[in-house]
Amino acid sequence: MAFARPWMKTDDEGDGRPSDPHDPTNANSSNRSESPSSPHRLTLAKQRQQCKQFCSQLISVRQFQSNYLQVIDNADLDRNLLDLDVYDMAAEMSIPIETVQELSHVCSVDQLKGSAEKEISLEDASPDNLPEGVELETMTYESQQLKKKKRTKNINYLTSKNQPHTNLNETSQSDIDEGEVLLIVNIYHPVKLLKHQEYSVIGSQFLSELRDKIECFSDEVITTECSSNLDMLASEPRAVDISKSAFFFIENVFYNDLRGPLCKDYSKVIIDWAKKNSDWMEKDLGPITSKLMTDVKFIDLKIRLGYPYLFCHQGDCEHLIIFQDLRLLSEGDVQCKLAYPVSLFKSRPRRQLCRICDMFIAKWITYNDRLASSEPSYFCDKCFRALHYLEDGSKICDFEAYAYVDDYI
Repeated sequence: MAFARPWMKTDDEGDGRPSDPHDPTNANSSNRSESPSSPHRLTLAKQRQQCKQFCSQLISVRQFQSNYLQVIDNADLDRNLLDLDVYDMAAEMSIPIETVQELSHVCSVDQLKGSAEKEISLEDASPDNLPEGVELETMTYESQQLKKKKRTKNINYLTSKNQPHTNLNETSQSDIDEGEVLLIVNIYHPVKLLKHQEYSVIGSQFLSELRDKIECFSDEVITTECSSNLDMLASEPRAVDISKSAFFFIENVFYNDLRGPLCKDYSKVIIDWAKKNSDWMEKDLGPITSKLMTDVKFIDLKIRLGYPYLFCHQGDCEHLIIFQDLRLLSEGDVQCKLAYPVSLFKSRPRRQLCRICDMFIAKWITYNDRLASSEPSYFCDKCFRALHYLEDGSKICDFEAYAYVDDYI
């Protein structure tokens, strides 16, 4: 987001090296705090004022929908793709039928094919599946470059071929009301402050539906130390099984997730603090309220496009969320309500490899380990067992071992 970039730079400028979210000494960690005496430190009011320079005015999603429906004809709300034959097209364009037939032939996709391309369909055509006889230098060059690569490049933006909702959308009729609004929401990484996920949601959905869709490695963490019995890992609960509490903070309103019996209201202590904090009240930052995200739909929100809001879960795992776009649903969008929220983007960070074989993905992380070359150290399952345990399963030395979960989920 261009308008959010100046604000984002304040906490993510460093030496360019990748950061480890599990390392508490990491200089780019989200827990880093700046000295109150720092000359570059901005007050909360100034931070908000600077952010608003790069975002839109406050928009009521419901009012946005109402305004558009007042000026758009019902015919324009039809989300069915037009499929006109040549006679209908000639009548629509007020031109002779012969002219339409000639245009259909000249503009046909078949006219874009060469002699060699007829051997392969457009769906199968790619630089790594190049038929013989193609003389396009760009295709030949790209094919040669792909052969040099040892691995294919990950694609972050999801296409129709790797979307889980594709079959659902094809077999289901449109069950979304005319005039529905669609919002694009960006979710940022809690440590690196880079875009981590992107979703499209519709106005009739509850905020809790987006909350259930957001993926984060901190939900998968198992905090049990299990070096004495590695098999106990399968029966240990994940962090999300223990703590399901979460909230969105949007325009001074906490939208809490209290669906679980053990969920806590994270917003209460913050609201109590704000009431007692003179800086918050004196600088006209507004009163803070709270609601349940299961009772609020996206169409009920008032938002600023490009403004950083907050999603918090697992106590202190904080993700910035930015509403990137707001528009009416069109014929090119997914027409099945059950498919939303639709995942549009998912980052593919570099995986943490085993420190011994440097081939397989790390499954274990150790501390106070005199057999390791670094602190902490990462191992795949095979190398970890071979290095730290005897044939009878007993430990060679004292160390702490935890299941390692990276943010590639």
